[in-house]
Amino acid sequence: MKNILYLVATQYDNMGDLLINKCLVDELAKKGRVYLDTKGVPSNFKNVLLDNPNVFELKDISDFSLKGKGLLVLPFRKLDFDYFFKSPGPFGGFKTSKQKMHAFIFNYIFSVLKWKGIKSFLIGNDYMLESDFDKKMIKKYNNNLSGIFVRSKKNESILKDLQITKAAYSPDLCYVLNTKDVNVGNETKRDKVGISFRDLGKDVNQQIEKSVDIFINYFSEKGIDIEIFYQVERDRDFNKYLFDKYKGENTSFRNEVLTWKEKTFYLDKKLVLSNRLHVLLLGQLHNCVPFSLTFNQTNTNKINNIFDSVNMSDFLYSNITKNDLEQFEKNELNLIDHIKNVNSTQKEYFQNILHNIFNQ
Repeated sequence: MKNILYLVATQYDNMGDLLINKCLVDELAKKGRVYLDTKGVPSNFKNVLLDNPNVFELKDISDFSLKGKGLLVLPFRKLDFDYFFKSPGPFGGFKTSKQKMHAFIFNYIFSVLKWKGIKSFLIGNDYMLESDFDKKMIKKYNNNLSGIFVRSKKNESILKDLQITKAAYSPDLCYVLNTKDVNVGNETKRDKVGISFRDLGKDVNQQIEKSVDIFINYFSEKGIDIEIFYQVERDRDFNKYLFDKYKGENTSFRNEVLTWKEKTFYLDKKLVLSNRLHVLLLGQLHNCVPFSLTFNQTNTNKINNIFDSVNMSDFLYSNITKNDLEQFEKNELNLIDHIKNVNSTQKEYFQNILHNIFNQ
């Protein structure tokens, strides 16, 4: 069985980041023993990742870490690993001196591991090209990595235009979430809709508010319950503001952040309106139709690119109208069939990629 080293380095307050890390770790655990470098990772985050009999903490077998001073002795340490992976999600877009230092550190890690005969991969990432420095670094990574799998076909195309030969498309890790244990497809009647937004600043928020107002009025008139919630703690205030301003008779506000154990929250939702990628995708994985309200901003362009990559462009909106909601109700069953097909196709696509990685 293969030994896999996995560096946990992400945002720890975002359930979406926990979701994609958990999905990747569990898939890797089907291929070998996964050892997590969890230095500095909060217990509530790492304990979810460790909930797998084939996943262990690196510190249980070694005092070594890729974080901090451990980097200095990396060339001199014997490492009994066959593969190296890091947390999925956004990568690149290095602007500050600290970020650029981290970019060089990753290249150092990739190059030393390559020298030691360990295959390293980026998978489930967006590589953000915002400067010449980002272009310079991805070319260095291309020399040292065995694969660079990005989660949109647009990102793949841009990288290939830069002669990044290791670039390829791989679906967002959310698509491999195991939903069989919560009986997705056999749930009770869906009788609610959901709203969840991140704050994008005054100008964009005004556009969000117009759509939220139409959305709440439409479903309130239908007598359908509307739940406003948040999946990231820092989103609470904006969602509470939306609730206070636009609440109707059937509107409620969930005053606690959605946690990993509560991801089945979406099972009674027929539709969710959001600009958070993993609110939309987690809903979709539970057969809740995702309406993405996005604008031409860095924070939400990744949603557009990912949805375009999986034949979900029709679920992207710059505003919501009454007609959009009427069409949703008219075509609800067809929309559910469509997202089910996307879910299964993308899961199979990812698993084929992983099969190829471990059978090269």
